[in-house]
Amino acid sequence: MATKTKKQETQGKEFNLKRVCTLWIYSSKDKKSKYLSGRADAGEKIIGFFNSKDRENPKEPDIKLYFNKSKDDKKEVYGALWCNASKGGKKYLSGKVEDKKVVGFFNKKAEVDGIIPYINIYLSEDKEDTESNAEPKEEPKFEEVENEDLPF
Repeated sequence: MATKTKKQETQGKEFNLKRVCTLWIYSSKDKKSKYLSGRADAGEKIIGFFNSKDRENPKEPDIKLYFNKSKDDKKEVYGALWCNASKGGKKYLSGKVEDKKVVGFFNKKAEVDGIIPYINIYLSEDKEDTESNAEPKEEPKFEEVENEDLPF
């Protein structure tokens, strides 16, 4: 399957995003819950589950992704995603897929059990990755402050 990229221009910046996978949203047979299903651009089938809102650890991912193999196979983790909001209030996803940083975007036109993808996930353009070959940065210098000077 050919790898696709997305070119997007925003406020004079151009982003070349390499898509990792596409997910559609479906309702379960009992119609009580929703799950994600799709394919990685490499061809593997992926299934995703939403973490419940009343989870014990709030740092757990909002969506867990697994390779969708036969029912007898143990679920092999594909990735984890956390929901975030931009400064403008637009929701997006960030996380890791196969140990690579990714970013995901919701499609407002998507419907449950519909034909339009709900989430597209792309490799993240992380500045840290491009700067890793650069010379080491100088360590920041800290100064000692008294406890009364702390903001909290």
